[in-house]
Amino acid sequence: MRRRRLWAVLAGVTLVGGCTDSPIRSTNDLGPALPATVLPPIITLRASGPDPQVLHIYEGRKVTFRNADSRVWEIYGDVHPDHKGPCPEMNLGALAPGESREVLASNAFYALCFYHDESAPSSQARAGLIVFY
Repeated sequence: MRRRRLWAVLAGVTLVGGCTDSPIRSTNDLGPALPATVLPPIITLRASGPDPQVLHIYEGRKVTFRNADSRVWEIYGDVHPDHKGPCPEMNLGALAPGESREVLASNAFYALCFYHDESAPSSQARAGLIVFY
């Protein structure tokens, strides 16, 4: 059932990819086909961008955003500018250098969560994606 939902969402992203404000524009940007992580899922925010930029994770896990940059990151879910997309959990707000914040991936109705740094909302380098399984 989840795989069918994921493929349906991926097909929808492909069809409307050019209609969103997400800096990651197509399913080709979803990253390599890796198994979902079983390690503690951590997204490290660096000057060069989020690491990893695409995180594959099982639903129901907590994701930690850790700011290792020297500047504040303002993490918000797409769609920019209203941030009222399908992943309100991604609206974390400001993370100061050295600060970490967790978000619980708990909504069973989505499979893709795009997020970006509000200080550079059109920068693909300062945006990322979490793919839920």
